[in-house]
Amino acid sequence: MSRPPLTSSSAAWAVLSGDLVRGIVLFRALSLGLGLCAAWGPSLILADDLERAGGNGTLSAWEERPPIPDGPEEATAPAAPRVLNSAEIDRLMTLLDSADYGQREQAQATLVRIGGPAVTTLHKGAEAGSLERTSRAVKALGQIAAGGDLPTFERVQDALESLTRSKSRPVSRRAQLELDGLGEVRTRHAIARFETLGGRMKKARGPIAAQAAIANGIDFRPGAQAVLNRKWHGTDEDLVLLTRIANLETVYVTRSAPVSPEALEKLRRAITTAQPNRRFQIQPRGDAMVGIQAGTGEEVCLISGVEEGSPADRAGLKPGDVITHYNGEEIDGFERLVEMTRELAPGTKVKLEVVRREQVKSIELELADFE
Repeated sequence: MSRPPLTSSSAAWAVLSGDLVRGIVLFRALSLGLGLCAAWGPSLILADDLERAGGNGTLSAWEERPPIPDGPEEATAPAAPRVLNSAEIDRLMTLLDSADYGQREQAQATLVRIGGPAVTTLHKGAEAGSLERTSRAVKALGQIAAGGDLPTFERVQDALESLTRSKSRPVSRRAQLELDGLGEVRTRHAIARFETLGGRMKKARGPIAAQAAIANGIDFRPGAQAVLNRKWHGTDEDLVLLTRIANLETVYVTRSAPVSPEALEKLRRAITTAQPNRRFQIQPRGDAMVGIQAGTGEEVCLISGVEEGSPADRAGLKPGDVITHYNGEEIDGFERLVEMTRELAPGTKVKLEVVRREQVKSIELELADFE
C-alpha cells in the first residue's frame, strides 16, 4: 500500500488536529525536499524538535511502522557513482566561497572525492575568487595528492609548484605550505621516479658507522646524497625530481653521466634559491669509486664513513682510518684521493697504506662503478 503524497496542507492539518509531533515530522521532511510520505521516518526528527513539542522522543505506531512495499523485493546491485562533467565541477568550484559554510565544506569534500579530474579546475580556481576559495582549493589539492596514485600525485605536485610561482603572495605561500606538508610522500615519489630513470641514491650511513665517526671526533653529514652516472637515461628536465627530495645535500656527477653543465647549474640555482640556508653541493666524480666519506680541506685523508657493500667495506676500511698512500703515492687529503680515482676505470686494483690506531696496514681493493 502506497502512502499519500506529502504536502504542506497535510503537515498543517496534522498540527491543527493536535498531532504536533507528526506535524513537525512532515514539515521537516518538506524542508529536506522529500516528495513522498514513504520517504520519511524517525531519522528525520531532531531531538530539539521533540523537546519543543513536549514529546517523549518516540513516535506513534503508525510513524514507526516501515512502509509496505508495493511488490516483492528484488535484489538490485548498487549504482555506480556518477562521473561529474566539467560544468558540474566548475559549479562546485564556485561553491568554495559560498556564503553558506555547509556548502563550502560539502563542495570541498566532493572535489577531493572526484580526485584527478578536479585537479585542473582547482589549479585554475586557486588564483581566482576570494581568499576563502584559494585556501580551500589549495587544501583540496593537497588532500587529493595524499590519497591519490602516483600519476595523480604528480599532477597535483605540478599544480602546486606552479602556484608557488604565483604573483599573489597568499596563493604562493599557501601552495608552498601544502607542498611542505606533503614532504615525506613527495620525497618518496621523487626518489622512486629518479631511480627508474637510472639515478641512484646513496645509502644512508648506518648507526654503527655514525657512532664510530663521532667516537673519532669526525663531523659526518646525515643529508641525502644522489648520484648521476652513465646509467642515467632521463632528460635534463627530469632533474627537477631532485628539487623534491627533502634534505638533499649532495649530488655526485660522474664523468660519463649524460647531463649538461647548464642543467646542473639550473638545478643548483633552483635548490639554493628556494632554500638559501640549505647546505647543498654538486660534486664531480670519476666513473670509479673507493666507497668512503672523508672531510674536505684537511691535510690528511681521515675516513668518516664507509659505504656498505663498497670496495672499501669489502677491504675492511673503517671510520677513523687515515689513508696515507694511494698506489704508492703519498696523499695529503681526500681531494687528492678523489683526483687520482677519477683517472681510473671501474675494476682497477689499487693499493692503500692506512694508519689505524698508530699501526700501518697495507690494503688492496678493486674499484667499483661510482653509485
